[in-house]
Amino acid sequence: MRILHTEFQSNNAEATSDFLTAMLGLPARQEATQIGPLFTLQADAETTLSVRTKQDHERAPGTTVYFETEDVSSSLLRAEALGATVIVPKMTFAGRGYIGWVEAPGSVYMAFLQVDASVSTTGEAAE
Repeated sequence: MRILHTEFQSNNAEATSDFLTAMLGLPARQEATQIGPLFTLQADAETTLSVRTKQDHERAPGTTVYFETEDVSSSLLRAEALGATVIVPKMTFAGRGYIGWVEAPGSVYMAFLQVDASVSTTGEAAE
């Protein structure tokens, strides 16, 4: 597994994005999403950072690290066996593949992403 993406959940996503842009010297691009604005910074060719508004189901602002995995289901089962709680089971991640989230011991959020080019931008598996 490798770290693919780090996501910051913030009470003020724009302010956090502005801070990271100034601190790291990485320009941010903004896009509208179903849960509000998403600010994305490209750290290198394969790694991104993003900032979004904290959602109601999240206990507090924080950080989620996204790990690329070959099998989301297996990663969720292993995490659960090691004491994590699955908070979002495996689901399609439009245009990317499949994703699932856990809350690890210590209330740390992490996600597992299985890249699968056959998943369309609408989230449906291509035929």
